[in-house]
Amino acid sequence: MALFHFVNCSLATFIPYYIIYDGFKLSKNVGATKLFFLVCFYYIISQILKLFALAFCSIGLFQSMNLFNIIFQESANIIDLAGIYYILSHKHTNSINLNERILSVGLSWGFYESLATNFFPFLIVFQFV
Repeated sequence: MALFHFVNCSLATFIPYYIIYDGFKLSKNVGATKLFFLVCFYYIISQILKLFALAFCSIGLFQSMNLFNIIFQESANIIDLAGIYYILSHKHTNSINLNERILSVGLSWGFYESLATNFFPFLIVFQFV
């Protein structure tokens, strides 16, 4: 039953990315495939930068949560926006049509976000059950 649940959740999470990627013919474009792997690299870099920013600049866990602390913790998402902006303005991606570039970057970033926040934790918990 656990294996069925794992497969069902994985398909429900990742099949829509494949349908959109194949439906808009991004799989036929070689530049979009390169961009998919380039986004993976920059996603990992941005998550490491967010980790360091929150680890070294955080206020602390034992202090009370006020509006300043919440805004400070959520402002780390600016690093994600900077990563997406850098990918869109990267010189290797200029050969791709702007609409395809935006769709490919957004789709790839969402895929890696789902992979990091849904699949890996689920896989780790699945191994210990």
